[in-house]
Amino acid sequence: MEEILADRIPPELHAQVIELANKTYRVLSIDEVTLTAIFKIWNTYVDREEQDMTCSACRMRVIGRFRQIANVYAARIEQ
Repeated sequence: MEEILADRIPPELHAQVIELANKTYRVLSIDEVTLTAIFKIWNTYVDREEQDMTCSACRMRVIGRFRQIANVYAARIEQ
């Protein structure tokens, strides 16, 4: 599933996705600039139904999937 979602994001944004996803680890809260950038990419390229950044369940879902997409890109780079 993550492969399908990952393929929806243009290649020129893959490095940015990895960088943004890395900023979500080991922090008590994700800064607003990072969160806004994640949701902008998500709502523009990944999900047809726009996700609300103020919804905690939406944030958990989007960030979790975003991390998985970043892992797909990182694995592709290693190959």
